[in-house]
Amino acid sequence: MSKYMFPGAPVTGILGSDTDRFNSFDLATLGNGKVVAVAGYSRGEGDDARSFIAVTLLNASGQVTGKPVVLDRGAPVEGPFGALDRVAYARAVPMEDGFLVSWTRLRADETPTVMMQRFDKAGKARGEAVDLYATEDTPPRGVQIAALSGGGFITVRTISNFFDTADNGVWVQVRGANGAAKGKEFRLEGSQSVSSSSRVELSVGADGETIVSFDSGLTRAVRLDAKGKPLDDYFVANGFPDGITPGYTTPALLAPIAPGKIAAVWTGTFKEGVGTDIMIRVMQADGSEPGQIYRVNNYAQGTQSDPVVLERPGGGLIVLWRDSDGHGDDEAGIYARQIGANGKPQGPELRISPFDQTVPRELDAALTGDGHLIAGWSQTGFWPGLWLERVQTWLSDDVDLGTRRANTMTGDNDVDSFSGQGGADRLVLKGGDDLGYGDSGKDTVDGGAGQDLLNGGTGDDRLSGGTGADMIFGEAGRDVLLGGSGADYMRGGTGDDRLSGQAGNDDLAGDIGNDLLFGGGGNDRLDGDAGNDRVNGDSGSDTLLGGAGDDTLSGGAGDDLLTAAQGDDVLKGGGGNDTLRASDGTDRMTGGAGADSFEFNLFNERMVVTDFEAGTDRLGLVKSGFSRIADMTVEQIVDTYGRVVKGDAVLDFGTGLFGYDQVITIEGMGSLKVLAQNIDLL
Repeated sequence: MSKYMFPGAPVTGILGSDTDRFNSFDLATLGNGKVVAVAGYSRGEGDDARSFIAVTLLNASGQVTGKPVVLDRGAPVEGPFGALDRVAYARAVPMEDGFLVSWTRLRADETPTVMMQRFDKAGKARGEAVDLYATEDTPPRGVQIAALSGGGFITVRTISNFFDTADNGVWVQVRGANGAAKGKEFRLEGSQSVSSSSRVELSVGADGETIVSFDSGLTRAVRLDAKGKPLDDYFVANGFPDGITPGYTTPALLAPIAPGKIAAVWTGTFKEGVGTDIMIRVMQADGSEPGQIYRVNNYAQGTQSDPVVLERPGGGLIVLWRDSDGHGDDEAGIYARQIGANGKPQGPELRISPFDQTVPRELDAALTGDGHLIAGWSQTGFWPGLWLERVQTWLSDDVDLGTRRANTMTGDNDVDSFSGQGGADRLVLKGGDDLGYGDSGKDTVDGGAGQDLLNGGTGDDRLSGGTGADMIFGEAGRDVLLGGSGADYMRGGTGDDRLSGQAGNDDLAGDIGNDLLFGGGGNDRLDGDAGNDRVNGDSGSDTLLGGAGDDTLSGGAGDDLLTAAQGDDVLKGGGGNDTLRASDGTDRMTGGAGADSFEFNLFNERMVVTDFEAGTDRLGLVKSGFSRIADMTVEQIVDTYGRVVKGDAVLDFGTGLFGYDQVITIEGMGSLKVLAQNIDLL
């Protein structure tokens, strides 16, 4: 199996809006190749708060095929949690004749229950929503649902009562297609020790059976037959070999990985003992003969959590997870990696979410009918809302391999897949949506026409995308990346790299190293990332981010957004009406021509503005969370914190949130009165 994935541009707005607070998100692949997406979210504050459960269908390209449907909604309720506990925690389950959606709802007495609505394959509701636990005295917790043959399904829940432990455990109920219980609910053997924080997961086994896994110190798992009855005793899916501790945030997820075999994926601590990692091992279908444990993530630091496991056509898996800045370079986000049929990770991990300094939530993913990946997540901060991204995957063994010496490999106008392996290779791909992997050595890769995926591997490589929206990764070494025309996605990797987007609306990140970035034409997004970088927007309305290190950001022509980060940065707006934002360190800003805005918030340190033009430029103070100025007018802020020092206007807010001084200096501004006239409270 190949090890390559090709993420596209993320989109938002499929469900809810960027002002909503999402509590759940789920994707599921249907038998007709479409993907169903459901979400639970709340909107508004206080007495105006409302909560919603919504569903929509996506085609193989990740595009919404119809208008989203709101299944349920909640009004504010008494108590500290408000609308968030009214309707929430939506899940989608594929069925033989369509799909069902489940969600948690509060009854009139505020006892939670679980609702279920059936749909056909076209997304049309079938009948009314059903309360699955309408007659149940014990509130259901952690309910999961899995389809059974014949149109029915099972529900699995946990009961954990500190004072009366007689009924504690994981309970299974077989149900008909209409949700009605069939037979008596039964408790799984070995589940009596579950706690109030224990979670349950349902997976598909190697032979199509349902596997229930639950956290009870270790992850225990039980296989159920087509009628929901246990096939055998429980087995332990993770453990403590070689000093590896099991996960504590989720039970292990299980999935078919090869004929007669399953893989367990969980969160835990690997041998280095730093942070948490995503781990995997393969075993027989019944849980016997567990194999070697591999770490899925490349980096042994930070917090990796919440894995999502997808079965890859033909064998192997795709594993996605959340990374809370484990790389140490502000690249928190969603990552993915392909896994071979033996459980061994293949190729480098791929960052799917492109938003720095933002930790995504509510991650889920599904494979489309054509074998590609759709990933979705919610987030807050600078890029709020629910985001969706389609990732093209190479799932074929049809890759032409070079030798370990210097190779010249030339493609045609069809789809080509080349791997140079060792040596200084030259790969010429021409037309088609091609794959070019230089591997080790000083390689030259030309994409030509089409949407290409280029990866330099190790060595000082030169990668040219050509025409089309290309994906270009420098990886290790001092690399040169050229986007060409089209909306290109470019990442330098480790080393001091040079990236040029050229024509098109490009997305560039230098990654680790002292990098040089040029946006070229188009409205580009450029991120210097870790290292002392020089970032140039060139023409177009560009977004420039400094990342860690002492960076120089130059917007060039157009209305640009420049944001400093950790380190002492220099920001130059250039032509156009630019917005320049401060961050940690001492940031020196020059707006250049045009009506520019300089922004400062409670997280910033020192900002120096060199060319402020009164009456044209504006100083923006972001009040959100800035308690010292939250209830003050502009005049009060200037009177309290302002002074003139050697012809410069200074706003000194004292010691900030993180223990450093917060000071704004406007060079050449000798009047606090004039300064006040040019301040906006944001």
